[in-house]
Amino acid sequence: KRPTKARTRSGARIEIPTKWLICCEGKSEAVYFTDLVNLLANFSGKKNHGIYIGLKNKECGKKRIPGECSRQNISLLQRVETCAGTGFYERVWLVFDYDADGQEEKEKINKAFINTITGADKLSYGAAWSIPCFEYWLVSHYKFVDACTIKMLYDDLKDKFKTAMASKPMCNKNYRSIPREQHCNKPQPYVCSKCIKKPYYNSITCLGGLGGIKIANMNSKRNYASNNDKISQSKFTEISCCTSVFILVDELFKYFEI
Repeated sequence: KRPTKARTRSGARIEIPTKWLICCEGKSEAVYFTDLVNLLANFSGKKNHGIYIGLKNKECGKKRIPGECSRQNISLLQRVETCAGTGFYERVWLVFDYDADGQEEKEKINKAFINTITGADKLSYGAAWSIPCFEYWLVSHYKFVDACTIKMLYDDLKDKFKTAMASKPMCNKNYRSIPREQHCNKPQPYVCSKCIKKPYYNSITCLGGLGGIKIANMNSKRNYASNNDKISQSKFTEISCCTSVFILVDELFKYFEI
């Protein structure tokens, strides 16, 4: 949705940015989308945007990164509905994942996962979900995967970040003020070893920046298309890995006109 137009007292036309709220299940997702929005804003020159990653107040918790709800499925949806309020945000997104590894876990949480997606749709919220976990979206930045386990994704991502550390890109120290989130004091250029473990503070940098994001979109769209019949029938237990995160990312690119 395009920003609305307004005028100052002098008559000059200004744009009022469309207000979005993006709320995430966990810390890794909140860090990723905070950094992504900052990257797109800097790249486009539109730093006066209306994208909010969570709420910077007590709703997200004093010891959490804004946008990190620390809730799953229906509980996440209910919290977002409370935070979104009525009418202030013109677009609301939930970012969450299946968090199941193995058929037994999938069967257990499948109903809650489906109810979250359908509930978000009824509220006209966007649902950016990942199966089996958000790491699938991250791995998609550099390779196509259509079958995996959570462990496989974790191990693959760790190897990728170790390789990135060897090339010493800049360290992400934007989260130093968050309680319990201590970062190194080594001079730049340096990659903090915390990038190897959740919440992956350097994920966008280590995964290739805008170029890596475009690859992730391409890979995830391809896999989504191959699973489209199962998705349309809510047969998520039959899906090894998939994500709809690219839909949110596409909308963000359009928002910043990139």
